[in-house]
Amino acid sequence: MTREEYQSCLKPYISGHHEDRKLDFCIGAKVCSKGISQDEAGRLCSLPKEQKEPKLRKSRAVGKSCSPQSLNTMAACLLTRINFSATDMEKELRDNLASCMCGGKEKKVSKAEQAVLALDPEQRIALAQFMEEHGTSAKK
Repeated sequence: MTREEYQSCLKPYISGHHEDRKLDFCIGAKVCSKGISQDEAGRLCSLPKEQKEPKLRKSRAVGKSCSPQSLNTMAACLLTRINFSATDMEKELRDNLASCMCGGKEKKVSKAEQAVLALDPEQRIALAQFMEEHGTSAKK
């Protein structure tokens, strides 16, 4: 059956006023495409449909998308960007965290971040304390 033949076959089922347009369209589609009787198509279209499982929204879990190396990079990034003398430290962290997040594409590590990554954990803590005491930040 060509497209034009199918459309002309389906026309009576979709044109004009119908009580249940969805059911009428289903019947017409089965009659025109499968060549079954109108009664059989009506029976098939009236059967209850199986409920589909609702699709759950997939959320990106930070732990799964961040490797230990990218977490180190994120920490170094935060250390170089945070203004430790800020009065609202929570806002400061929120503002800078988005630009340092891991996952998705790996961000290019700046020279300052590479230098911080080269430090051992104790040196990183000492650097953070120094920056906090002296109100120093890598922000421009």
